[in-house]
Amino acid sequence: MENELPDWVLCHKSKGREIKKIQDKYYLYEVSSYYDKTKKRTIKKSGSLLGRITESGLHLKGSGRCANVIRKVSVKEFGASSYLLSLLSDEQQLLQKHLPLHWQSLLICAIFRLLHQSAFKQMSWHYENSYLSDLYPNLPLSSKQISGWLKEVGMDRTALVSVMRGLQAGEELIIVDNTHIKTNSRHNLSAQVGYNSQRQFDTQINLLYLFSQDKQMPVFYRCVQGSIREVRALQITVQESGLKGAVLVADKGFYSANNVSVLDQEKWQYILPLPRRNSLIDYNVTQASNKKGFDGFFMYEKRPIWYKINYIENEPYKRSILFLDESLKVQETSDYLTRISQEKEGYDLAQYHEKQVRFGTITVLTNTTQQQQQIPPRALAKTKKRKNKPDNAQQPLVVTECMLPQTVFEYLKSRNDIEQLNDTYKNVLEADKTYMQNEQTMEAWHFINFLAIRAYYRIFATLADKKLTTKFSPADVLLLLQSKKKVKINEEWVEAEVPKKTQDVISKIFIQNSQNNKPVT
Repeated sequence: MENELPDWVLCHKSKGREIKKIQDKYYLYEVSSYYDKTKKRTIKKSGSLLGRITESGLHLKGSGRCANVIRKVSVKEFGASSYLLSLLSDEQQLLQKHLPLHWQSLLICAIFRLLHQSAFKQMSWHYENSYLSDLYPNLPLSSKQISGWLKEVGMDRTALVSVMRGLQAGEELIIVDNTHIKTNSRHNLSAQVGYNSQRQFDTQINLLYLFSQDKQMPVFYRCVQGSIREVRALQITVQESGLKGAVLVADKGFYSANNVSVLDQEKWQYILPLPRRNSLIDYNVTQASNKKGFDGFFMYEKRPIWYKINYIENEPYKRSILFLDESLKVQETSDYLTRISQEKEGYDLAQYHEKQVRFGTITVLTNTTQQQQQIPPRALAKTKKRKNKPDNAQQPLVVTECMLPQTVFEYLKSRNDIEQLNDTYKNVLEADKTYMQNEQTMEAWHFINFLAIRAYYRIFATLADKKLTTKFSPADVLLLLQSKKKVKINEEWVEAEVPKKTQDVISKIFIQNSQNNKPVT
């Protein structure tokens, strides 16, 4: 009979207990045995009923709650944690190299941060209930043990930087952003009162992230004091990262004459959205009945974007670019007139006539450039005449030109990736505040979150590649995969049955050519 029992039933069988099937239902009983001298054999004696077994667990007799009477966990989560482990294979190799004493603990904590938003005091519980505890046994993941090695990891910023640098691949376009993390720690010197994007003065830590536009992936982070604004910390952060080609794509609240002056002195490239009332913006072009005043247009997501370039005097590459999105203009016009019709306070026709020329516009100040290869006309003519001349006989000239308006606009829109990163950090990881009591443990905490975010973005990239982002979020995928478990039967781990919905997700998402994106089996 035991061979016919499902795994979720067999896992409750142990010494002194037996399973009975009564009318397609499963029950757990106490069982004992004694030797019958008359019959000269061992006789089994069933004892009292312990409870009913369902797929959700053992329901004890006389209690509505579900409990596991077996002390040693014999059913462990397998699917989600193994998948995340496979996604972090590159990080694992670098952790082994630069943090050999703690790489396993860091990796496991990053997985549980993303999977359960786990606080450190909960890590040991998730660890014992995950198959990772069998892959990496006896890790120091109690609350007290974690406090000890966190400080060691956080003190070795050099090793953390080496790991992050190892994840880079040559020159990339880097977008820089800053977010604030609240803290009430009195022993953390980086926690200082600062003014944040919510227009509040809070005790906080500023967290600078470098985001690769090419890879759609965070590649570096650095913590700075809460009173320091991002423009003052950019140079050191990028210098420490070793990255090149950094471009600051900021939000509207960043622009000021002082910030621009600092960026120019440090020879930064930037794309800074301007407030719509800024004096650098000339709206005459939007007041005309036609588009003759614009310099041209390009298509973005199947809609035309018109642009007008105004060069800054005595600045060869600095210019303001006004973009007009007709779809956005119609939407903003409709929203404003609707509020007038509803007699909302502060909305009237006089202000509408004043503001309508700005509807649908986004204006940026930028000094971005790009290099292009060009063959001089004379050299090109000679090359045509001498057809037998080797291809490398005439090297093209490399010239620096202003970045195309379409490219500038696309980089500006990539700001959404940064906003998604902040949303992930603060909402998915629930890391909008920290309770770390010193700079060293806080550093290690941010590093663990950094690893978790990279795994999150890889899941999102997989969904995007399969065009499944409208059906599943990374959180949905992880939730479904958690139902994939391993069961210990006769001291051997076997995979339990997989629910149909989970199997459908696996077949849609995880059948890939890329080895790094396969779940570990």
